[in-house]
Amino acid sequence: MKPQVVILGAGFAGHTAALHLSRLVRGKADITVVSPRNRFTWFPSLIWVGTGTMSEEETVFELAPVYHKIGVDYVDGRAKVIDAAARVVTVEARDGTATDLRYDYLINATGPYLNFEGTPGLGPAIGTTASVCSVEHAVDARAKYLEIVAALKKGQRRTVVVGVGHPAATCEGAGFEYLMNVHADLRRRGLRDLVDLVWLTNEPEVGDFGVDG
Repeated sequence: MKPQVVILGAGFAGHTAALHLSRLVRGKADITVVSPRNRFTWFPSLIWVGTGTMSEEETVFELAPVYHKIGVDYVDGRAKVIDAAARVVTVEARDGTATDLRYDYLINATGPYLNFEGTPGLGPAIGTTASVCSVEHAVDARAKYLEIVAALKKGQRRTVVVGVGHPAATCEGAGFEYLMNVHADLRRRGLRDLVDLVWLTNEPEVGDFGVDG
């Protein structure tokens, strides 16, 4: 029996691993990618979705056709349990059914945990703030941003705060880029003078990006 390689996640890390392994061990091992929603997201472009400059459809593509083409199995589901001793990962499909996948080699590339609750009162789930950390978040951020634009067009001033939360947050890059996108978009619309734009950061100095918190 061929070695079984299971990759959890199909973001930049998982998808890159699948592409390279399909080239390096194709025919010598069976490769399976497990990831929900059957989509790869180009996360850097979500900062454009959040201002309405780019559509969400332009930031994603379906995974299944790509993996079929390169000889990789794809499971549309979410890893729920890893039994390292038995070398089995339990995968839950969208309909709630669970399947056990045996593996000889496992790559865990499920990505970061978005720790909004690290700052009490923060996060799109409770409706207090917007985010551009996922497609759904960016679409919500776009809606909130365009509401602000509509108010500005009526001559109403607004304060817009862009930044990060708790002191250990280390993803200032996306926030800073989104800040610049908001600034540029408001200038294009001739509305920049009506907005107090604030950058909230834990950086010891601007440009540090909070490396190591």
